[in-house]
Amino acid sequence: MFVPRVTLLLFIGLGLATPALQSMTNDPVSAIVDLRYTKYRGQDLENGIKQWLGMRFAAPPLGDLRFRAPADPIHVAEIQDASEVRDDKLN
Repeated sequence: MFVPRVTLLLFIGLGLATPALQSMTNDPVSAIVDLRYTKYRGQDLENGIKQWLGMRFAAPPLGDLRFRAPADPIHVAEIQDASEVRDDKLN
């Protein structure tokens, strides 16, 4: 009698979780992501995937930061373009 009860509870649990899982997969995802130090605007690809390129995760390793542990990135108030990798982000 233990197995049918466990099966019934599992079935009910999955049935209750299904609408929540469906709503998560149907929700649109914004192309703007907030990383607290800046916001990045990515791009929508034709296959429905969102893509962000060239995002900073640390300060550039220049001057005193050369050969040291990564430092926090510089805070930028404006939304940054992350639709392509650009060399000017390294300066």
